[in-house]
Amino acid sequence: MTAKNQSEAARDLSQQWANEDEDTEVAGGEYSAKHYSKKSAASATAATQQASAAQSAADQSLAQMSANIMQYLTSLTYSGLELQSAQIAWPDGATGTLTVNTWNSTWAAIDVYSHL
Repeated sequence: MTAKNQSEAARDLSQQWANEDEDTEVAGGEYSAKHYSKKSAASATAATQQASAAQSAADQSLAQMSANIMQYLTSLTYSGLELQSAQIAWPDGATGTLTVNTWNSTWAAIDVYSHL
C-alpha cells in the first residue's frame, strides 16, 4: 500500500469515526461521534419529557389535595363557629402545617393532614 493509499484510508476511517450513522459500528463494537451525539440528544429529550410529566402529576396531586383540604375546611368548626373562609398557603415542599384564614380573619395554624 502506498503512502497516498494509507493517507486516504486514514482519512476515510476518521470520517467514519466522526460521521457514521447512528447504531452503525465503525470498528470493534465502537460507534461514531455522531452516534453518541444522537443517543445523548434522545436521552435528554426523554429526560425532559419525563420531568415534565412528573411535574404535571405533582401539580395535579397538589391541586387535588388543595381541593380536598378546602372541602374539609368548609365543613370545619373553629372555636364552635363555622369557618366562613379559608385560604391555603402551602409551605415550601407542601409539607408540615397548613396556614388558613379563619372565620374571624386572624391567622391560625391548623393541621388538616389527618382529616384527608
